[in-house]
Amino acid sequence: MARYSVYNRHATLSSAVAAMHPMAYLYALQETDLAIDSLRQQIAQIDAQLGETEELIQLKTQVEATRKRIQQLHSQQRDLELETLSLQDKIKGVENKLYGGEITNPKELQGLLEDLQALKKQLSLLEDRLLTLMIEGDEQEKALRKQEERLSQVLTAWQEEQEKLKAERGQLEEQLRLLEAQRDAQVAQVAPPFLSLYEGLRARRQGRAVAKVERGLCGGCHIALPVSLVQRARTGSSPVQCSSCERILYVP
Repeated sequence: MARYSVYNRHATLSSAVAAMHPMAYLYALQETDLAIDSLRQQIAQIDAQLGETEELIQLKTQVEATRKRIQQLHSQQRDLELETLSLQDKIKGVENKLYGGEITNPKELQGLLEDLQALKKQLSLLEDRLLTLMIEGDEQEKALRKQEERLSQVLTAWQEEQEKLKAERGQLEEQLRLLEAQRDAQVAQVAPPFLSLYEGLRARRQGRAVAKVERGLCGGCHIALPVSLVQRARTGSSPVQCSSCERILYVP
């Protein structure tokens, strides 16, 4: 993959330029550092993508909420069914008294009739509530099946993507390990004062402490450089800095 070619490209470059000029060591080190920065940025981007996505979290939450609602409906339905059975038993008891012939007092019969009507009205209300719960339960079951199907699809795609990201991260980490080993070898070839200057400039100049001079221009700030400055950078063995951006000049 293209993103893994950073190490090979800069490894070849560093070995080629390091033998040309003392400042080439710093330039090669910079190329390695830039490659390391790039790899670390790519790893950080992958790390940001690892873990559950917002869509997956929302779907899981939605499924859990629907399941919980179905459980509540089933519990309420069972309670209503028990209440309905109890009420039906009461109605049968009143009907037995009312129509059994044992009670002949008109006033008492009228009271039983009113009780029966009240109980039947209460039963009708319970049955309506029970029907409403059953309808909502069916709707929630249908919704849950759709949600679970969608969750399964998203979860499968997410798992596949996570595996790819982890594999990609592993390759990037291997490239990073090789580049860091290369950097250690390059640092050993740079004089401590030069390295200190390089590190300070790198921190202040967005990772680019060394500027290649091309056609008399500083590769960092692109200003025209005095010929004498370019000559010093070409022939000298100590760092020569751009008078504008202060980067170390490297003349190939």
